[in-house]
Amino acid sequence: MPEKLLNTREVASLLQINDKQVYRLIRGGGIPCTRVTGKWLFPQGLVEEWVQRSARGKLAEASRSLAVIERFGLDQGLLVAGSDDLLLGALFALMRQRYPEYVVYVTNLGSFGGMEALRFGKAHVALCHLRDPDSGEYNIPFLKRSFSADTIVAVTLWHRRVGFLHHPNSPSVESFADLRRRALRFVNRQRGSGVRWLIEQGLQEAKIAPTRLKGYDVEVWTHWEVGLTVLRHQADVGVATESVARLFGLGFHEIAEERFDLLVSKEHYFMKPVQALLATLTSSELRARATALGGYDVREIGKVAFPG
Repeated sequence: MPEKLLNTREVASLLQINDKQVYRLIRGGGIPCTRVTGKWLFPQGLVEEWVQRSARGKLAEASRSLAVIERFGLDQGLLVAGSDDLLLGALFALMRQRYPEYVVYVTNLGSFGGMEALRFGKAHVALCHLRDPDSGEYNIPFLKRSFSADTIVAVTLWHRRVGFLHHPNSPSVESFADLRRRALRFVNRQRGSGVRWLIEQGLQEAKIAPTRLKGYDVEVWTHWEVGLTVLRHQADVGVATESVARLFGLGFHEIAEERFDLLVSKEHYFMKPVQALLATLTSSELRARATALGGYDVREIGKVAFPG
């Protein structure tokens, strides 16, 4: 017996969604379908199998998200994973002063690593600053691709300036093209970090093969280490925040102003340790610390960026 083919309206009825949502599923490449004479057709048996697989996948994802609660609940401490920033130290130190009953454990995994830890239930909170090259938007396009709809909240921490750091006695580096024209030693960031993502986009746009960049394989894990490496003349240039350049007295040329976000699942958002962190975030003490470090803009601090 030939496979029954459904049209768009019939699939929408089967899935209990509207036609526009069906077209989103088609663009996403997940739902089984084919196009015949300009019309989308869907094999009913394959669609039903796809629904069952999707349901099993969501159940497995939900089970993974419970892993942190089961092994290390929020009553024991707040697990934070993701990107690195100088101002984070001030944020967590202030939280310890204001809410000593909560312990915060932080691990630097980079933006992609933080999102993965959150998705697989290995962290309560993730930190990221990823620019989507197509839209220019920060973080939200990556959230939409990595998490199920309506499961994640993104809160803006701050905006920060990131750029080239160089020794004050050396010529300024103002673009990735300068790295090609001059024989400079570079210090890189680790794979999975937001800065590494920014560097790779810059090199691609400047048409520079990474293998031609001296020091590309020299990786460090923090902005602080980038600054120290340049300060000690172990590299001529690296990419880090303006706050690090100011701290070490290094030259700085801005590449981008990034939006730095905190990500948390909706089920954890209203729990007391998370709310304590958000209350500390919007404190006048943290704003003063951002001003003292320099290179930060707190115009959207504490704003819910997603869902918007």
